[in-house]
This record gives sequence, structure tokens and C-alpha cells, in this order.
Amino acid sequence: MNFLKKDHMGHYNGALYWIKSFSARSIEKFSVYPSEAESILLPTTQLKVIRKQPSSSHIGLYEIDMEEIHAVSASKYNTLKFICSDTKDSKTN
Repeated sequence: MNFLKKDHMGHYNGALYWIKSFSARSIEKFSVYPSEAESILLPTTQLKVIRKQPSSSHIGLYEIDMEEIHAVSASKYNTLKFICSDTKDSKTN
């Protein structure tokens, strides 16, 4: 994961969010990184946490599965991936 920084121990700090949403909108046209297929959630979107667990492949990273609450049917879901990393500087004084 080249977009996340590791701390001084070589571990990641943050969370990877997988969100099933039917109302998210693509912002690919406006993105600096269109290949990442970024989306935005609409205001007042309500999400439910389905699963939260430490990543099996990246120490210090959590994987969180969420889904939009008011879905009409599961077949209309789009799965989104969001990365949230710890913004604190990992250097020691």
C-alpha cells in the first residue's frame, strides 16, 4: 500500500473501509487520480458497520465493512473502498 505511511516499527496505522452503497456518486471526472475510481457519499447517508477486524495482511491496519442502511435491494449496491490513515507524525523525538 504505497499511499499509507508506516510507523517507525514498520506498521501501518489506520483503517480500510469497504462500503456497500447504492447512493454514492462517482467523482472520477474531478479527481486528481481518476484511476482510483473515487466516489462520494451523499449528505445524510446512513451506514451500518457489518464487520471490523485487524487486517490479516497489514499489521496495524483495520478493515471495516459497512453498508448503507436504506438500500432498496442488495443488487443495487456499489462497493466502495475508503482509506483512512493516522495523520500523526510517526517520528520519535
